[in-house]
Amino acid sequence: MCDGTNRCRLAIALLTLVTSISGALRVHAAVLPPGFELQSYVSGFDEPVGMAFAPDGRLFILEKAGRVRVVTANRVLLPTPFLDISAEVNFLIDRGLVGIAFHPDFPDTPWIYFVHVAAPPPGSPIPPSGIPPTYGRLLRVQPDVTGNVADLTTLEILIGEVPSQGFIHCYTTHTVGTIAFANDGSLFVGMGEGAHWEETDPGGMDPICFSPPLFDPEYDIGAFRSQDLDAPAGKIWRIDPETAGGLPDNPYWTGNADDHRSKVWASGLRNPFRFTLQPGSQTPETIWTGDVGQSKWEEFDVAHGGENFGWPCYEGPVAFDNYLNATPAHSGCDTLQTPDNPGPVTPPIMSFHHTQSHQSSPVGHLARAAIAGVFYTGERYPPRYRGRFLFADYVTSWIGVLDPADIGEAPAPVAAGPPIEVFVTGAGRPTAFTTHPQTGDVYYTSLQQNKVNRIVWVSPPQDVDFDADVDLIDFRAFQSCAAADITARPDCRPFDANADNDVDVFDFNTFIDAVNDG
Repeated sequence: MCDGTNRCRLAIALLTLVTSISGALRVHAAVLPPGFELQSYVSGFDEPVGMAFAPDGRLFILEKAGRVRVVTANRVLLPTPFLDISAEVNFLIDRGLVGIAFHPDFPDTPWIYFVHVAAPPPGSPIPPSGIPPTYGRLLRVQPDVTGNVADLTTLEILIGEVPSQGFIHCYTTHTVGTIAFANDGSLFVGMGEGAHWEETDPGGMDPICFSPPLFDPEYDIGAFRSQDLDAPAGKIWRIDPETAGGLPDNPYWTGNADDHRSKVWASGLRNPFRFTLQPGSQTPETIWTGDVGQSKWEEFDVAHGGENFGWPCYEGPVAFDNYLNATPAHSGCDTLQTPDNPGPVTPPIMSFHHTQSHQSSPVGHLARAAIAGVFYTGERYPPRYRGRFLFADYVTSWIGVLDPADIGEAPAPVAAGPPIEVFVTGAGRPTAFTTHPQTGDVYYTSLQQNKVNRIVWVSPPQDVDFDADVDLIDFRAFQSCAAADITARPDCRPFDANADNDVDVFDFNTFIDAVNDG
């Protein structure tokens, strides 16, 4: 006999529903896999190429020409830029303001760091190509009392205050890119080799780049700067964020923090435009890098410290004959794994061919410009995505997902390659990824659409098996939670719609609504 309580009414309702729910209705399928939506978060930018969230949920967007825009936590794009250094930025082709990182103790330590390609030194001659050689900078600045505008009196140039001390950028691409703080407080800085992309460049192609006020002729070795541990190009550096000096536990520490070699964490990179750190992997974290290729291959690399990824002697998984036969002034392919260049040549974890998908590893996929994305560490997405590495191809605009466990501790090339999921197609040329500090959702900048998109799981909480259906399986789970005390059954919390720590008739009605919404 029913006593009229909520729990009694819930029991009757469950009995009524059990015979009718077997033909469960489906939740609306989105642009991505069922249950996901690709949502426009904020638009109205001029070539957004990078971004980072502040801890309070504000989003700082880098516009390539040299402006930093602020989006409030409630999605309002502020009209006044946080920072406008467009007069000091060269944004030709792939150049521009491209990297941002908040100090890990922000706002208590209120520094925000940026990397950009600087405008050529005044009076610099223009070469016949029309492309002026220039240099890259690392700088930092603090916000003013409002938090939304930079206090320019605090601006410090850490690297590149003098052109000859900056990063080498002789041509249109392979410039600076990502900066990221490690869990030990050190700062990783990525840089391309600054060489020509359209032909073999062993040096001698950019004489203006190696004359005052720019760089020492010792660095005039083209793409082979990636193999010269003393060249500020083709590397990922790990530095002290206060001094920009190298650190004693770096793999090539010389005893002098100012030596370029003392700053090197990984070498042999062509254009590591985007990299990300794997949370919880080691101290400092493992770096996952997308290295943009030249002739045939895009590659993704994993660095623990001290690796040489082989460029230009290797492109992707194979030796690159164009450069194997080249004769630079020094640091050629014959120096690999010699005392002056001892880093082990490390193969990529994934290699995507430009035109022959059967040669890719993993097979069946093509790419033209590798973009390392981010690790998903939130709890809103289905469990199969938690801890996964999201990456992209900028040119063909697809986003993939990889389980890092599938590459093992010491990755080696495998014919089939690790299994991946093509997660998004038509992504609109993604250039940078991040995750929201509160929700954990993935966000990315779309250069094609001039906006920021976010990837959201929209299936109702009652979809406890994350199959994008509120169906009989979910109903059985709900039934097992009927009248449950949530404090004793945390697995029942998705069904407690009114958060009263009891799964009752109110929650049953919400469950029915979730079914009907399908």
